[in-house]
Amino acid sequence: MNFTFRVNTLTPPKADIDAPFPIYRARRSKKTLDDLPFDILVDHILSLLDVKDVLSLRRTNKFFSTLTQEAAIWKRLLEQHRGPRPPLPPTARHSLGQMHAFEAERQLSRALTFTRNWASPEPTPYDTYSFDTHFRVHNMTILPGGHFLVASVSTKGRTKFEVVLFALDYRSKGRQAYPLATVSVKTKAYDMQAKYMYIGEEHGIAISYTRRQNPKHRPGPDPSILSDKYEIDERMNYETVVTFISLTTLETLADIQPQFRPGTNEYRLYIEHLPAPFKRIAVIRSRSPLCCPSLEYLNGMAYLCIVRRPGTLMYKNLEREENSAHCFGCLPSNTPEDHDHTILAYRNLPFERKVIVVKRFLRRALDAAGKEIDTPMMSIELYHPLYDWDLDRDALDGYSFEHAVRSVHIAEPQLPYFGDDAARRQAGSGAFLRPPVISIYCRGANPDRFLLMECTPRIVDIDREWELYKKIKEVQCKAGDWRARLYLPHFYDLDLMNPVAEFQYPEAFGTAFVLPGNGRAALWAVPADDRTDAPKLISIWSFIRSENDADLLPREQEDAEWPARKPDGTRRDCFMPVVLEEEVRNRFERGVQAMAWDESIGRLCVCAAESSEIYVLDFAKNVKDDYESQSLGLSSPLDPGLLDMAAIIVT
Repeated sequence: MNFTFRVNTLTPPKADIDAPFPIYRARRSKKTLDDLPFDILVDHILSLLDVKDVLSLRRTNKFFSTLTQEAAIWKRLLEQHRGPRPPLPPTARHSLGQMHAFEAERQLSRALTFTRNWASPEPTPYDTYSFDTHFRVHNMTILPGGHFLVASVSTKGRTKFEVVLFALDYRSKGRQAYPLATVSVKTKAYDMQAKYMYIGEEHGIAISYTRRQNPKHRPGPDPSILSDKYEIDERMNYETVVTFISLTTLETLADIQPQFRPGTNEYRLYIEHLPAPFKRIAVIRSRSPLCCPSLEYLNGMAYLCIVRRPGTLMYKNLEREENSAHCFGCLPSNTPEDHDHTILAYRNLPFERKVIVVKRFLRRALDAAGKEIDTPMMSIELYHPLYDWDLDRDALDGYSFEHAVRSVHIAEPQLPYFGDDAARRQAGSGAFLRPPVISIYCRGANPDRFLLMECTPRIVDIDREWELYKKIKEVQCKAGDWRARLYLPHFYDLDLMNPVAEFQYPEAFGTAFVLPGNGRAALWAVPADDRTDAPKLISIWSFIRSENDADLLPREQEDAEWPARKPDGTRRDCFMPVVLEEEVRNRFERGVQAMAWDESIGRLCVCAAESSEIYVLDFAKNVKDDYESQSLGLSSPLDPGLLDMAAIIVT
């Protein structure tokens, strides 16, 4: 919609002969747009504008710059946005009704700018900043949406180990991040997972971590100095712990940060009167390695799932602390020449009550000279597990192929939050979503290569496959997960598994660690012969599942107003190196200790070797700083920096 603006003019009167200088008086000839009532402008006129027009209007003058920061405008645009949106903490203050204007604009800005930047020929961070944890960082993970980061830290002398929860996107006197709560651990915590979960009647964050410990009768090397990036042969005791912190406690801790700086006497006095933030809700102990933890909703309840090497899945109900973990054994194939089966990765399919398992094994055969040789193989299998019973079962379906792998990662599908009451009410509306694709990322060996495979869900035709549809609905009802009603009736068929992308590392590339995502993953390359705990960083790579990136936006959500954001057409490969400033790159010359990736907002957190500083690289435009600058009078309303998002949308 086009508007014609009438600008106030200065009409010179007749000159006064006796006056020493001519006198000019301002006279408004006609009414202007800013004379309209506030509610008319916000609710009627600006409601007809899209994002590009609102940001262009912000440039005109100070009045419209202030007006376009109204929460109602950005909440409306955010609600109209058809594409995927970054998730928010499931609290009342982050609901659409109570969301601040800068939060709504930030959400929309990230949704519109990240995909285009990450899929461009030269992915470049919009913003890079760092914060000091005052501890040595060993491992970390980000919660979806980027509001919180969980880090495994220790003192420099490794005499004390902790798991710390940091807030990243809360404004507090110019600080970018600050710690909210900590929990002490006996040895280094690694293999951490964090997720918003609804346990019992409480919303909060569940954090799982694993640690090693020497057996009492068998002293050995300090388990805290051993790397968690590679498999080890040392005999250890393993312990996986799940701890929980309520969101109510988190909000309380976040609110006091602007008032009392952590470490001051006032802060300590206030904290002493609060209950302990973390509560331990589950523990699994084993003499065999525990790996690949996953926090999921199964049978409508919160579970911890984990692999006990070599071939057992363990399920622990987080809502029934008195119950022990149940073991589900994934039996090897009946082929006698196959041996050394080891589970590398898995992903539960809660709506079907099935689990996809990726295994590594050896196939024994005779060569031309009649000598026995072992060929490395990989298999993808489908099982029907029981979460509350000890059981061993054969695979329902599967196939294997010759492929030596270093590691496998299966991206977690981005399902709605289980405790979202608004989404629950919409589950029966008939507005179905397309079920997510299961993405499997494989790091190959001999030669070093990367392989992405995807399992595409098969949509059931209700008219032609009525009996199959009834069977699927019956299984979904037994699963007790209301989220199944949001999706078209479907099931996952391994016959539809297909390789999407393959990339063989050149010698200059070395090898890579994978940070998986649903179509937008990150890889960081290290020298092939560097097996240290903090390998030297060669480069960071952007990965998109297809060159045109069209499938990142679900098909049923595409329309003329919100088309899929596609790259400029000059990107020729699924892999492209990330452009980093020389100063940032120099920070990681000695190596990278930990790296975490949040695909939902394009945030990458990196920590250098033996460092307490965490670098945050944002590949989506963040408007928080613009709001803060204007509120403090530090920025002109015509500042070009405010229009980065508009420039991206226009181009």
